[in-house]
Parts: sequence; structure tokens; C-alpha cells
Amino acid sequence: MIDANELATLLAEKLSGRLPKVEQSTITLSELFEVYYRNHLVPHTKTFDNARRCFQSYLSHWAERRAEEITRAEIQSLVTELGTSGRRTTANRVVQLIRPMFNKGRIWGLLNCSNPAVGVQLYRLKSRDRFLQFDELGKFFEAVSRLRYDATRDALLLMLFTGARRGNICAMRFEEIDWHRKVWTIPKTKNGGSQIIPLVEPAMAILLDRKNNAKSEWVFPSVRSRKGHLTKLELAWKVVLEDAGIANLRPHDLRRTLGSWEALTGTDVLVIRESLGHKDIKSTMVYARLNLDPVRKAMDTAVAAMVGTSQNGAQRKAVSEPYAFRNTFRRRDGSPKAAIHWDPEVPALGTRSNNGGDVWCVKLKVNGKQILSHLGSTSSLTLEEARTLAILMLDATSAG
Repeated sequence: MIDANELATLLAEKLSGRLPKVEQSTITLSELFEVYYRNHLVPHTKTFDNARRCFQSYLSHWAERRAEEITRAEIQSLVTELGTSGRRTTANRVVQLIRPMFNKGRIWGLLNCSNPAVGVQLYRLKSRDRFLQFDELGKFFEAVSRLRYDATRDALLLMLFTGARRGNICAMRFEEIDWHRKVWTIPKTKNGGSQIIPLVEPAMAILLDRKNNAKSEWVFPSVRSRKGHLTKLELAWKVVLEDAGIANLRPHDLRRTLGSWEALTGTDVLVIRESLGHKDIKSTMVYARLNLDPVRKAMDTAVAAMVGTSQNGAQRKAVSEPYAFRNTFRRRDGSPKAAIHWDPEVPALGTRSNNGGDVWCVKLKVNGKQILSHLGSTSSLTLEEARTLAILMLDATSAG
């Protein structure tokens, strides 16, 4: 151990400037990126291609500079420039690329400087809530049906029918599908874990048709892709939007469309979270903002359009009619079953026992009738989360 005298000597030498200076690193930013890309991004992430595109598009002008020369002021200036030109999300992603890259460089002994991305101010982004509206669904399906290639057509439809991310759809293998149980197991999602997705009838029809004509392990094989499967849908997406006359819609909005229509038809927020594979309830709470009432009467027509069946055909109701509101639920013999305990801060929010467990419920007024809607179990939602969801649902129904 260093005693007090030696420590005092070292501090004095440092203050007087007599300590040898730390040798500066000569590694360039492009060299640092390649090491970071090879040793971290490729083995540990699924978005390494996006990271390379980000570097090439927005950081290539610094590629040959020594990494240690780049300053916080320069990064902040770049972020501000991107943000003021309407690319705030891109600006944040640039910082989110630089910051861990410099951290790894320091850990690996490649850099001796502080991290210049630490302290750079990011933009606060509003969560996107765009999804296919009722009057857009028909146009969308017609445009998709006119696509030249069946692979891109089927991929876009499966994105809508499963709510899965584009990357998972494109990389789908037949071995991941349980044909008997009608489920698809994604081995690894963006969140790092696996996900089991129920396959509805329209999705099963597409997959069975592709299986009957398959010559590869991939559901969407591609001889042009080095990965062996379809990877890009941008051109097909552009054609669909132009053909359908739909604006401001992104491929990821198909995933949001499924969640939004689930919310609009009264699906429990926790069920939506499970169907979309969200780890955090906060990612799903955006769907609670949707009005639960105005489209209910039109849902039969909308579902028929989405699944491509006749409006006059037999249709199975996805959700039951909401039951009439009661303060106390009773058994068949008329004896009390479960009283509701109301929250003093949000009077319309309450808890009641349900099959041995307590659940959150909210009292809503729809079409002049009071109904009771379940939010989820008290073990899955905290009091603050339940209050937030209740307020959002109350606002939505009152606005309708």
C-alpha cells in the first residue's frame, strides 16, 4: 500500500507537472468503430447494420481523425444541426452510437481520453402513435395485393397479422412454427429473449401456402441476400404507399396497428403487452390513450376487411360485450361474491377479487351505460401505473 508520505509526494508531482504525460492514442475514429463493430455490435446486438449506416452517413467526415481529438462541443454541434433540420431521432442515435463506442475503447485500453459524448444533450422525443385507420385498411390491402413479388406481399401481411418486427418476419424459419398449436416461436427478439406468437387464421393460410412451395429453410428466402433470406422491404413499402395514397406510415407502424386495434376493441393492456412482446408496461401504455368507443360498432366490417373474408360470412367475436356495472358481484344463488374497493385519488379506479387474486378495474361510461373494465392484476401493475391507465381510459371515453 502507498503510505501517506508517498501519496503526498505523488500529488505534489502531479500538481507541479513533473509526472509523465499519458501517451496519446493514435487510433482513428474509423478504426475505433471497426473494432467496436467487430467485437461488440456483431456478437451482441441485432442492429449492427443500422450502426454501420449511421456511422457512414453522419460520422464519416471524422473517420480519419484521431478519436481522442473529437470534442464534446463538436458532437453537440452535430446533434444540434441534425435536430434543427427535423432529424431529432437520428441526432439521438448518433450520440447513442458514439457514447458506448468510446466507453468500450476506454475499457479495451484503446483510448486514454474521457468520453466526449457524455454530457451531450439529447432531444426529448414524443412516442409515435401512427397506425392504419379504418378508412385506410381497404386501400392498404388492395395495394399490397397488387405487389409484383409474393414474398414482399406476404411479409407485409404477416407483419400486420402477427405484430412482429420486420427483422423477425424476414428471418423466420419454418422450423420455428408449431403447425399443430398454430404458434410461432421467435428465438431471439430485440429485447434479447424469445417470444411465442399465436398465429391467426389469415397468417396460417399465408404460411401454409409458402410451406407447400418451399425450397429453403427460410419462409422468405432470397438469393440476392448474403444472409439467405429477405432483408429489405423499403421499395415494396414505397410502392404500396404510393398506390394506396397513404402518407406518413412506416413499416413499424404495422406492428403498432395491431396493438392499436386491440386497444380499440377493449383488449386488456397486459394482453397487448404480451402480444407485442413488450418487457416494460410503459411501452404498451401508449395504446391506452386510444378511444375505446367510436369504432366498436364498425369492428365487424373492419375485421372482415383485415382478414379478407366476406362481410356476410360467419365471424367470431374477439371480445364479449362489457358487463353492466355493479358495486358488488354476486354468485348465482344471489350471495355477495366480491366488493370493489375504490381508490380515493382516482374514484373510478378500484380493486376486486377475481379467482383468488386481486385485479384493477376502472368504471367507464360508454353509450350512456356504466361498465367495468379490467386493467390487470395488482401484482402486475403498480398503483401509479393503474392510476395512469385509468385516467387515460377515462379521458378517451369522455372524448368520444
